[in-house]
Amino acid sequence: MSKPGLLVLYGSQTGTAQDTAQRIGRQAQRKRLQVRVLPLDDYNVVSASVRVPRHRTRQRSDNRTGTSCVLTSVSSPGRPDLRASGGLRVLHHRPRRPSGQHEGLLEVSLQEVSPRRLSEAGGLRHAGLGGLVLPQVRPSGALLSQRGVTETYDLLSLRRFNFVAKKLHKRLVQLGAGVLLPVGLADDQHDLGADAVIDPWLSAFWGRVFALHPALADRTPLREEEPLPPTYTFHFLEAVKEKLEEEEVDEEELGGVLRPAPSQARPFAARLLSNRRVTDASHFQDVRLLEFDITGSNMEFAAGDVAMMFPCNSTRDVLKFCELLGLEPEARFTLRASGSTAVPSRLPRPCSLRLLAQSFLDVGAMPRRSFFELLATFSSNEMELEKLLEFSSAAGQDELHGYCNRPRRTALEVLTDFPHTTADIKVDYLLDLFPEIQPRSFSIASSLQAHPNRLQILVAVVRYRTKMHEPRRGLCSSWLASLDPAQGEVYVPQWVKKGTLKFPKENTTPVIMAGPGTGVAPFRSALQERRAEGKNANILFFGCRSESKDFYFRSEWEEMVRTGHLTLVTAFSRDQEEKVYVQRRVKEKAALLWDSIANRNACFYIAGNAKQMPSSVCDSLKEVFQEEGGLSSDEASEMLEAMERSGRLQSETWS
Repeated sequence: MSKPGLLVLYGSQTGTAQDTAQRIGRQAQRKRLQVRVLPLDDYNVVSASVRVPRHRTRQRSDNRTGTSCVLTSVSSPGRPDLRASGGLRVLHHRPRRPSGQHEGLLEVSLQEVSPRRLSEAGGLRHAGLGGLVLPQVRPSGALLSQRGVTETYDLLSLRRFNFVAKKLHKRLVQLGAGVLLPVGLADDQHDLGADAVIDPWLSAFWGRVFALHPALADRTPLREEEPLPPTYTFHFLEAVKEKLEEEEVDEEELGGVLRPAPSQARPFAARLLSNRRVTDASHFQDVRLLEFDITGSNMEFAAGDVAMMFPCNSTRDVLKFCELLGLEPEARFTLRASGSTAVPSRLPRPCSLRLLAQSFLDVGAMPRRSFFELLATFSSNEMELEKLLEFSSAAGQDELHGYCNRPRRTALEVLTDFPHTTADIKVDYLLDLFPEIQPRSFSIASSLQAHPNRLQILVAVVRYRTKMHEPRRGLCSSWLASLDPAQGEVYVPQWVKKGTLKFPKENTTPVIMAGPGTGVAPFRSALQERRAEGKNANILFFGCRSESKDFYFRSEWEEMVRTGHLTLVTAFSRDQEEKVYVQRRVKEKAALLWDSIANRNACFYIAGNAKQMPSSVCDSLKEVFQEEGGLSSDEASEMLEAMERSGRLQSETWS
């Protein structure tokens, strides 16, 4: 019989589930268990299902690693997580289309992954964690305040609390997996965050593991204060260039990646043509329209699709990072992985410490609990160690929240507060300590039919204050705002992904769009596209603070109105004593909306900040259904839900 092993799979878009999965992996290592931690997309379910002989049904394990338990960790903002979709598609073999919002997830038919065959391959014991990431109340904008989709929400997201975790758990049970313990449903809105559920759930999980495998109790676990081996080791090159087997990469290209074919692994380095502020100079919010030249990229996109890119840390933060850790920025190294872990493909070989800090390590992020846990293993200073252990403990999470979360303190600022511990950090642990910079996504604000070989995005620059001396800045929006093509050629590696918004193909189907602020970005793409295709039944509800300060694309909308391609309804919230928002305008246009939706089968789209606007617009729509259609409150709600299920009501909102 093979030794019991643990396979931890995660689906993560913002890094929350990945951090939890890696935390579980470290706990398993301390308990001297065989463990693998993988993203769902990297785990070949089909391969696993065919490698185990059919007669081996009593001893159920992963044939390759002796895995007897599969643990999944998924972070879900009320809808399927993009990075979890690949693994889930395979597990759900029944062909169906849940709704327009869930296209691409759980709908691929792979008949070879039947319940019986997956049961033979694993029949594994399964335990699952989920997490719902809801909007944080803070003065950020789109993608955060950029026009992006870091976290998107269905209109019925509260009803779909932890949708992915529940769906995956149900499907694994259908496929024959044994349930080790009930699924854990965490909520980031809890006072103690997701750990309020994760901590007791993990305690129960390890209790079950040791009950199933009593022999594990005989193994002496590693002490908590003893550092685990680093995931990677750094091998520094001599001053004279050493010959390497792999081709060197030009570090001038941001992100350290080669050009074509556009994908996350190899994005296209698009030349920045313009970076123009579209808000008045006196307006508090700096919003930019950036245009890129994508000639020769073979990029194709439609309305609703998103541009993806990796941001870079500021030069100031890079130099501060190197100074705090006593690193020589120009020192060049190669990485060697321990075990079966792959070396990050985004890093060139060799790589400089400057490039590592600039393009890979998220040194300016707000650190998670795991950051303090690892720091504590390095610390030799009694006072600092005591505080780090407190921040790492379940009992100290309220203190940690006050120290880190409320003021949005960055990892660099934490290192400054713990100078003795920082001096003890070994370079080999950098990739364990700092998370990788995650790609950012922006709704594309242009159409190839109107702007061939061009891609435009609308970016609100995130900048706000907390009790910290320095203002808080959004990593990607601040980086993009700093790029100036007038000072020399600037290239931004990027690729395109299909978005969640899908627009009707029929020429006669009306489209109604509610996009206040930077939420109008995907609708500009849609209107340019539909205008070129001769689709004139378009209604846009646009809202902003002031007609004179942040009325994005005003001249374009007015031209479309003049030529009969658009019905424009505006709401300028601060131009009069009483604040007016798009949801009020929706109610005022009740007759037009009822006729378009009930009689002409119109589709309704919402994009923008997720705080209150989406639910308020939906409430206004229900009032329209009641007033103009004579429906009861329940009937209006049912009509709204039916529209969403059929793809006639779609949203793309973010915190």
